[in-house]
Order: sequence, then C-alpha cells, then structure tokens
Amino acid sequence: MEKGRIACAPMRSMPIEVLGERYQIGEPIGRGGMATIYRGQDMRMERVVAIKVLREVYSTDPKFVTRFQREAKAASSLQHP
Repeated sequence: MEKGRIACAPMRSMPIEVLGERYQIGEPIGRGGMATIYRGQDMRMERVVAIKVLREVYSTDPKFVTRFQREAKAASSLQHP
C-alpha cells in the first residue's frame, strides 16, 4: 500500500479478487487473531504487497477497527528493500 494509505475491509469468505480497483488479492499467507494476510499485487505500482484484512466479527467493533488502523499506520511507515 502507499505510505499512509489504509484499507479496512471486513473479511467474509474473501472471494473478492480486486480491492479498491488497485490491489489484486491472492492466496492467504498468514492468519492472526484479528485478521488474515493475503499475498497481493499493487496493479498501479506493479509490485507484490501484503494485504491484511480484518475478520468480519471484529469489523463492526470501533475498538478493534481503531486498533487495526493504528497497526496499519505503523506498518505503512516501514521501508522494505
């Protein structure tokens, strides 16, 4: 994702192939307590990205959404080689 850009989409069965008309979603590569991480492709920047999707059960709880967004902001500031 672009630095500072956060997508907060609830996880359903995740058959969505493209998120925000920009990110192509691939296979799941990780799972945690709050979210699932998918391998993705930034179609504009032509690069591989990780897409973290909040589980649906947490997507309606403002406390979890705020925490998810805070973590995403912190992660977006990281620079990878």
